[in-house]
Amino acid sequence: MRIEEHPILGTYQKGKTVTFTLDGKEMQGCEGEPIAAALKAAGVTAVELGVQSTDDAVLRDAGRGHTARDSRDACALVREYGFSLVGQMMVGLPGSDAEKEAATARDIAAFGCGGARIYPTVVFAGTALWEMTLAGAYRPLGNEEAAARSADCLEVLVNAGVNVLRIGLHASEALSEAPFDNPLGLSTGAATIFGRTGGVMEAALRSAAFLITGENPDFS
Repeated sequence: MRIEEHPILGTYQKGKTVTFTLDGKEMQGCEGEPIAAALKAAGVTAVELGVQSTDDAVLRDAGRGHTARDSRDACALVREYGFSLVGQMMVGLPGSDAEKEAATARDIAAFGCGGARIYPTVVFAGTALWEMTLAGAYRPLGNEEAAARSADCLEVLVNAGVNVLRIGLHASEALSEAPFDNPLGLSTGAATIFGRTGGVMEAALRSAAFLITGENPDFS
């Protein structure tokens, strides 16, 4: 993707220098150059791409906004610029199944990813996926099925020589060392995450408010 094609950066006039932020670090690039070039010039060494699935029907049903070919081309560009490449995938997306997820794992390896992360699909109240669930158009995975399907993908990736960095949603070592308020106590993994990440906390609060009132809250 070129900067002028990016849904946010693309609003700038071509040729203008733009400033963006990655992991809290301010960087600059010029429109008309590949985003990868700007990242490389700024000293970035690793890039993670949210492939999620390489089945176009699944990507469409999930509203991801990209295709399998986009993921393949993006991975090729990242490798061309010499970045360390990690591909992220999800299990349990709308329209997905174990076979499609195993195929995604094989594609992530074929795209040249040296690392991978496997995440389960989580439903939050008040979202489009929540509405699909209520309407019977989507069935969230149970814990055992999510674990089994993640394990199948893990086996594919490990056999292909891909380093799987994480499976599931849980706190990182950096989060465990960060100061935080402790609204949920120390007994749950959720406390570690919700006590430290505002975005996840907001999502949890929105879900709780929706379940109680039936309306999406306005936090603006």
